[in-house]
Amino acid sequence: MTLTDMSTGDARCVYKNTTIDLRNYKRLQLFAHAHAFENNTTGLRDNQLALFVRLGSDYKSNYYEYEIPLKVTPAGKY
Repeated sequence: MTLTDMSTGDARCVYKNTTIDLRNYKRLQLFAHAHAFENNTTGLRDNQLALFVRLGSDYKSNYYEYEIPLKVTPAGKY
């Protein structure tokens, strides 16, 4: 997913609905990174973006939410 023209406080989401019961697992891992365009014309730096994941039965009150800041991965290092 490539995001352009975002302002401070803007958010974008991707949804994946599934019927998998994740309560059966003790641990889950998610690997994600951010990388700037090759010339980094946007000036993207570490901790300017955050990833959040919501797991639950709805998007209003019955979910767990985890959020972490993203570090920028140098071009070609991913």
